[in-house]
Amino acid sequence: MIRDWSTNTTHFSGDAEGNVRKLHGVRLDWVQDNGRPVMKPIAGSEFELDCDLVPLALWFLGRRATPSWHSSAAS
Repeated sequence: MIRDWSTNTTHFSGDAEGNVRKLHGVRLDWVQDNGRPVMKPIAGSEFELDCDLVPLALWFLGRRATPSWHSSAAS
């Protein structure tokens, strides 16, 4: 397992069969933008990691109200 901080995934690449094989990323640096800290890519810091599985960590915003397109008749 590799742990690396302040990075951003730019894209994935795979083989001819559609399997993921590499993660492409860039290292980030904290800079000030109008008094706000923001992360900016570091020029020349691009990297690749071999991989065959990519778990996604998605932000959970909590329970939402029923969407407007949902109808109880469709249930």
